[in-house]
Amino acid sequence: MMNTMRDYVPVLLVVVELMTGAGAKALASEDISSKTPGGSTVNQYSTTQESARGPPVVSTVPPINNPIHQPFHRSPSQHKGALSPHSQLHFFDGGGSSSGSSGDKRLPQESSSMHTSARAPHLSAVLKDSVYSGCSPTPTTAAEEQETQQSTTMQSPVPCQLNLTGPEGYVEAPPQLSSSFQSTTDCSYIISVYMGYGVEVQVMNVNLSDGDKVVFEDVGHEENMMLANESILMKGLVVRSHSNQIAIRFHSPTSQARSVLLRYQAFVLSCVFPRQLVHGDVSVSSLHSGGEAFFSCRNGYRLQGPSVLTCRNASTPYWSGREPHCLATCGGFIVNVRAGRIVSPGFPNNYSNNLTCHWVLEAPQGHKLHVHFEKVALAEDDDRLLIKNGDNIDAAVLYDSYEVEYLPVEGLLSTSRHLFIELTTDSAGTSTGAALRYQAFTTGHCYEPFVRYGNLTSSDNTWALGALVEFGCDPGYTMEQGSVTIECINPNNPQWNDTEPACRAVCSGEMTDSAGVVLSPNWPEAYDKGQDCIWGIHVEEDKRIMLDIRVLNIGKNDLLTFYDGDDLTAKVLGQYKGSKSHFKLYTSSADVTIQFQSDPATEVYGYGNGFVIHFFEVTRNDTCPELPEITNGWKSSSHPDLVQGTVVTYQC
Repeated sequence: MMNTMRDYVPVLLVVVELMTGAGAKALASEDISSKTPGGSTVNQYSTTQESARGPPVVSTVPPINNPIHQPFHRSPSQHKGALSPHSQLHFFDGGGSSSGSSGDKRLPQESSSMHTSARAPHLSAVLKDSVYSGCSPTPTTAAEEQETQQSTTMQSPVPCQLNLTGPEGYVEAPPQLSSSFQSTTDCSYIISVYMGYGVEVQVMNVNLSDGDKVVFEDVGHEENMMLANESILMKGLVVRSHSNQIAIRFHSPTSQARSVLLRYQAFVLSCVFPRQLVHGDVSVSSLHSGGEAFFSCRNGYRLQGPSVLTCRNASTPYWSGREPHCLATCGGFIVNVRAGRIVSPGFPNNYSNNLTCHWVLEAPQGHKLHVHFEKVALAEDDDRLLIKNGDNIDAAVLYDSYEVEYLPVEGLLSTSRHLFIELTTDSAGTSTGAALRYQAFTTGHCYEPFVRYGNLTSSDNTWALGALVEFGCDPGYTMEQGSVTIECINPNNPQWNDTEPACRAVCSGEMTDSAGVVLSPNWPEAYDKGQDCIWGIHVEEDKRIMLDIRVLNIGKNDLLTFYDGDDLTAKVLGQYKGSKSHFKLYTSSADVTIQFQSDPATEVYGYGNGFVIHFFEVTRNDTCPELPEITNGWKSSSHPDLVQGTVVTYQC
């Protein structure tokens, strides 16, 4: 038996040698197919001998795709993980799974191959507060890096394109470990958060070179909107998006680009505050999603459109509809009236031609109606205002603008619970129209008194017999007609013993208060043409006057002049025409004279045309005089008032 085996030993050795040689050739072929275009050989798969290198990290370096390479032990699904140079990058918790650890531990060959080719997990698994650079190179040995550097010829931009979806985190642009073999650096980061939230980006550090470009864009709308760029970039700068998406783009003409470090976080977006209604009001429960805005109109106007809007959630929150309008209607039937207002269509602007408007007022049972004339201004032709004591066009006339030259300052009283009001205009001219205030009152009481641009106090707010009322005017207005105090008298037919006064902004006056207001004549309505008004303001001798001009909107041929003294011969502090934004003037003495002259040839129409001047007594030496503006430049001061120590800076 032993002899027989001894005869076969040479044959077995020959067979083993042949098999060993074939295996070596196969391995050599495998290595040759893994060579880079530069000729250096790179092992594409981890082995048990390489596991001591430590855990690999996710890399944006494009994998080497050899069309003739067919590795062993791989199913087709294992080839899907290869990233192209422009593939979207993703990160995952822990920065990547390890292919091995130090020491003598070994991993199966197949496990190492799976790690190299597997698809990177999705970005939603990113741990918050990570620094997203997106260009970390795969660890290689020094020899392999040298070989790769010798064979690299690619000059395309550094691939650092990221989509981030976490609620907060950091962005470093460009990554500090990006390749140094690229001709330029181009990075793009798109940060997306939940609907209803915006993105707030704070600059933590900035270190840019000449030619570096950084742009922040809001990309949550149909058209991108630039929010900031490198020209204003500084440490501490905060940029906020108006939608739930923001893009940060970095470009450098060199590969050795410096960087910016940014911190981002989500914040709750809100709807913009609704536009304030002309002749109306708006109140809001909340500006965030689900909040509501409530609209209402003042007396004499009716709401056209929705009375409630809801803030809806979206990439940019928005209101559920357009804001309504408050319009003066042409006529209407108003029932169960307590108090209100009727104005001509377009008031306080001019009414239209060819109008016929009918209003019917109906008070509750047992009540009467009182009408107070705020204003009646009709064109001098066939325009007409009628008020009748009843509920139809045939009722008895209480007021006819054709027959009355002056308005009844005491107003009108009905004998029943109805009033009929008619306004007609022709095709010739127009004017401001009419504004009437009405109120219902019970039998045995006086009607509720009213004063426009003023206030009142009463001993009895039910306006019963014996009630006393005292009136006052708002600052800048002067009391005319009527009495400061009135009383409800006459038990059989209660009525006030005098008419309510009227408060008007008058032309000219003398004021000695330490503070007050000067208004253009008829403010807030338009002043008349051909006026020449003079106001004198006088304070204590050891003081001077600060003039705060808050509104100035007069005609181009009208003049408003300030004199630094108690008459028109004093030095001119300033002379103005047309419109000018808020500004201040200081006198050098305790007196100032203000003169307003309107062009006799030009009449100014419209609400809010004129001026509003507030004045205050100030210490003589506590402020410097106002410095002039400069052409093609601006000035800024370290303090809103020019107190001692204030620094004024001019810039072009």
